[in-house]
Amino acid sequence: MAIPIVKSKKKLLSVNLNWRAYFVQFCTEHGNDPIIYGKRLLFRDGWQYSAYDFAGPEYAPPEDSNELVNLQKTYWKEKHRLVKSERKRLEMMKDSLWNFQNTKSAALQQAISFVDEDTKKRKVMIQGLDFSIIGGRIEWLNDEEFECEKELRNLDKKIEEVQNVESR
Repeated sequence: MAIPIVKSKKKLLSVNLNWRAYFVQFCTEHGNDPIIYGKRLLFRDGWQYSAYDFAGPEYAPPEDSNELVNLQKTYWKEKHRLVKSERKRLEMMKDSLWNFQNTKSAALQQAISFVDEDTKKRKVMIQGLDFSIIGGRIEWLNDEEFECEKELRNLDKKIEEVQNVESR
């Protein structure tokens, strides 16, 4: 979207907004890692963004604290489900590759594609299968799963505190 800005009568300048860059900045400011929530992306802080358009719209978290906590619980429950599922998938893949490797007399080979920083061209590197890469990802997913569980416990405490205050 170009927004014309009149600098003088002789020159017309315009600003081209970069909605993809705006979306990346939005993600950074609201905790990254959104989950799909209907037709929106839901972030850990309760903010939501269009799942289909970098230009938005975006939606502020609910003002009601109970609604916000419930929305955040939805976020952490879904993220927990996704992380747990990915961890189990990778564990099965690692076990399967390990078992397959044990039937071979030479190391299984993997192709790693990357963009060369100097030439900016896509390159492929062939090397022996590195189980530590998969293991590292599994460890990271374990940490993420733990964080989800911790956040869900914290939100349950918030709900309990609100209920205690309301019952007085």
